[in-house]
Amino acid sequence: MRLTNQLLANNPQITDLWDLKSKILIKTGHEREAMEVAKEGLHHVPGAISLLYDVANLALKLGDLDTAQQHAEIAAKIEPGAAHEILSRIWARRGNVQRAEEEAKLAVQTSHDPTNALMLLASIHRDRADFAGALPYLDQAEERVSHKSPPRLQNLHLMRGDVLARLGRGDEAEREFRAEIKDFPTDPRAYSSLVMLLATERRLEDATKVVFETIKASPAPHSYVVVAETLKAIGDDRGALYWAYQGLQRYPDDAELRALPKRLADATRLLRSRVN
Repeated sequence: MRLTNQLLANNPQITDLWDLKSKILIKTGHEREAMEVAKEGLHHVPGAISLLYDVANLALKLGDLDTAQQHAEIAAKIEPGAAHEILSRIWARRGNVQRAEEEAKLAVQTSHDPTNALMLLASIHRDRADFAGALPYLDQAEERVSHKSPPRLQNLHLMRGDVLARLGRGDEAEREFRAEIKDFPTDPRAYSSLVMLLATERRLEDATKVVFETIKASPAPHSYVVVAETLKAIGDDRGALYWAYQGLQRYPDDAELRALPKRLADATRLLRSRVN
């Protein structure tokens, strides 16, 4: 960082150095400072597309939607593909699904690689329960990913599995969840989806096996939370508490795990009050 600052002091017109400094701050967890650095870089190099994207993406992550939109709209005039993708995410966060869909379609039309925009369109259709409408976008995304090296994209198989399960195509959904697990074995979400699918099919022994596979592959605090909440969702209260306390024994100081038993108990009380 010291060398970067020295070089910028000598020549603040070097876009790549502002971008590098911003990304260093992101990696060290200083996202707001990273955004301010990118903004400072834009004062010296107005219209620098990488810095516009830096500000837009960081502002979106930080919940500053106005700043994100302002910079994404400027970027759209220079390099529209990725900018429209960011704008789609912004409008989705604002709750304007129609605008989010319009921007995602513009991203597909203008991006060099529309894979992420296709995923956005699929998620929009999925969220409105148009599962049959979501699937063609996922098929197109999968076709594009198949030509990449390596041929994988996080969430692609997970979303396909979710859509296929909701369409009643359980065997295909299971293959998709297992493909996601193979590609990203430390992410507990696909395991969770697979457990729920197997439970709905009354394959409880297989579901239990997947629970243990989750913890073995990703023995992180959040994995215990995901497992416990998944078991709670399928009605296995005892299993949920068991894994919550297993996680607490291993990570007694983790805040998310410490709050988990109360959250599980509150969910049980809420469910009972609705039934009664």
